[in-house]
Amino acid sequence: STQFGVLSGSAVTIKQNLSPIETARVKAVFVKIGDCITNGQMLAQMDSTLVDSQLAEAQAALAAAEGSWAGYEEQMLSLLRSYDDGIAGAEAALGQQNGQLDSDSAKLAELKNMQTKRDALFASKLISEVEDDALRPEIAGLEKDVASCRQLIQMDETIVASRKKERQDLQQSLKLGPGGEVKEAIAQKTTAQTEILKIAVEMKKLQKESYTLRSQADGVVSDIGIYP
Repeated sequence: STQFGVLSGSAVTIKQNLSPIETARVKAVFVKIGDCITNGQMLAQMDSTLVDSQLAEAQAALAAAEGSWAGYEEQMLSLLRSYDDGIAGAEAALGQQNGQLDSDSAKLAELKNMQTKRDALFASKLISEVEDDALRPEIAGLEKDVASCRQLIQMDETIVASRKKERQDLQQSLKLGPGGEVKEAIAQKTTAQTEILKIAVEMKKLQKESYTLRSQADGVVSDIGIYP
């Protein structure tokens, strides 16, 4: 024979109120009262027009940046080359002027020494005044050349210092140490900037998700409240 038993017990109903993280106009409701729902199921969608636009802008900025890094690298390398060429040219000009100054200064010293001897001979009336004065125009010309050379040297030194400062500033902007690899420094900088933009995109995606209302457990829809 078949025997039947009776089990007694009680059921507990847990009501959970859900609301979207972001407050916005309701765009769509995907369930109705009495529907069975599962954990994670999409229940409603808020209007995310604004955050959609912001997400699109962030994605566009990332795409544009990633597409421009190659051009940025070439631009930085070209700039460094121009600084190096400028430094080399200014240093070559400086070296030439220093060499000219040494040569003119040595010749000027020799002529002045000769002039001193001629002055002594003229004082002793051993040579004429014309002979005594013969070297003076050349000495005066060399003195002007030496003064001009010194001015040009100061200008070249200023140019060299300026070019080196510009290159140093660029190195610092790239966080490039002495003897560091330029391409590696540029790659590190562009990678860091790309990561910042990627994070911005991911944050906008998370914000967009907050406009979606999802179930946090299995259950049954008991009420739907939409407030203006």
